[in-house]
Amino acid sequence: MDLNITEEKSVKCYQKYREIFNSTAMCPPVWDDIFCWPPTTFGQMVSVPCTIVFKESLNNYKSDQSSPLIAIRKCAPNGTWDWNNWTNYSQCFDLLQAFENDISNENGSTFATILRYLVLTCSSASVICLVISIVVFSIFKPLRCERNTVHKNLCIALLLQSMILALVSSHALFIPETDDYSHTTHFLNSTFLCKLMKGIGIYASISTVYWMFIEGLSLHTTLYVTPFYKNKHLMKVYYFIGWGIPLVLLGIWIIISESRNHPVADLCWKGYGTSSLIWIITGPMIIALTLNFLFLINIIRLLISKLSRSLEKKKAFKMIKATAFLIPLLGLEHLVFCINPRGTSPQLESTYIIINATIQSLQGIAVSTLYCFLNHEVRKAMQSSMKRKRLSNSTAAELKALTMYEFSENLSAMRRIMNRFSSDPIRFHGK
Repeated sequence: MDLNITEEKSVKCYQKYREIFNSTAMCPPVWDDIFCWPPTTFGQMVSVPCTIVFKESLNNYKSDQSSPLIAIRKCAPNGTWDWNNWTNYSQCFDLLQAFENDISNENGSTFATILRYLVLTCSSASVICLVISIVVFSIFKPLRCERNTVHKNLCIALLLQSMILALVSSHALFIPETDDYSHTTHFLNSTFLCKLMKGIGIYASISTVYWMFIEGLSLHTTLYVTPFYKNKHLMKVYYFIGWGIPLVLLGIWIIISESRNHPVADLCWKGYGTSSLIWIITGPMIIALTLNFLFLINIIRLLISKLSRSLEKKKAFKMIKATAFLIPLLGLEHLVFCINPRGTSPQLESTYIIINATIQSLQGIAVSTLYCFLNHEVRKAMQSSMKRKRLSNSTAAELKALTMYEFSENLSAMRRIMNRFSSDPIRFHGK
């Protein structure tokens, strides 16, 4: 603290208690750089509640302690402050630490609530978009090809992942121990069911990455290895890569985690992300995403070679835009967030958590928009279906109108015959 400020506060402290200070029986009032201590009788101790000493810092904070926490000074019998003019603030420091912890917990709770609602909103929107996309890819026959089958399976994997995110973030699967959900029991109070739900979430995450890898592989083989792409058994290979390999990786991770009483096996695999076993899952995922990155580099190289032979700016812009769209579709953003900066700084970790959670939650919307809603082939198939339906309705209406017309004509003819018969029945019968 600045010397002039200290001297000024010391003078003000002395003037505050000047009228009651008796130099022959009291230690003088003193400013100790924190608080102005009153004059105290020789051989006595003076205490002040910490809530008064640190009134501005604590902001009316109430401790859970049954007895008030105090700061203490001792006046020696010789008229000087004892303990080498030192003030015992140890209880106050404990109170300040508890106050900081409560503020930190409150901020953490607020951050968790914001993050929860963000994930719930985005993942719920993703679920709606993905369901629509899956229905579109399933009901329109012109879209039932190998390429769109890959798109549909990616949407299914993302749908599973988004549903788990929405359910977990909504706390629908947890039993609250407190009204504010600050503490919750395991999923339906069952460790097995909790692990089952978490296992499905992990499986969905792995499958999503592997179907994104299949998207990159399919596009790459289409551009470079057309004969291989037309192999009739290729879709079976894709199914094994997209659904089989993730199941194998998850099974290996569960077996190792549950065996030998590994710490990860307890408390619903709590903290599994910090365990070295997580590389059984994340290692292959990073390899798949890295291969997708190499596919993208190769695709860009092909586009550049084509652009060098064409001077049309419109085509160049379309190619660049198509390449930019490949980044989220191939899951390359996961390479940036594959490592959690845990233990570096709270601000950096919080930023990582928010961005990563937002990307995970919005993936379904991005994939549905680019592969379905903005897909020219999908829109063309829907328009053709609507035209056929209108044509069918129009034909049915015309057929109905024609039938009614013929019926009306036949009825009129019958009426004319009956009229002739009723007017001259003998002539009508040729008699």
